[in-house]
Amino acid sequence: MSERQAFRIFIRFQLQKMTEEGKNDLTQEEVEKFANGIEDDPMFYEQLGDFLSEYIEDFGSNYGIEW
Repeated sequence: MSERQAFRIFIRFQLQKMTEEGKNDLTQEEVEKFANGIEDDPMFYEQLGDFLSEYIEDFGSNYGIEW
């Protein structure tokens, strides 16, 4: 499996889980469009990088990471 395939599977899983929990109301077609398009969006990765940095800073100690 390629990294791109794995990424799309992860994004689909997260969006479907959010739909089931009532956090969005995306259709399956919209989930597919998003999962297939987001992997080439540099803004997404910038935002994701910021989120991960903040999360590690705030909760990294839970995983044995000290910043």
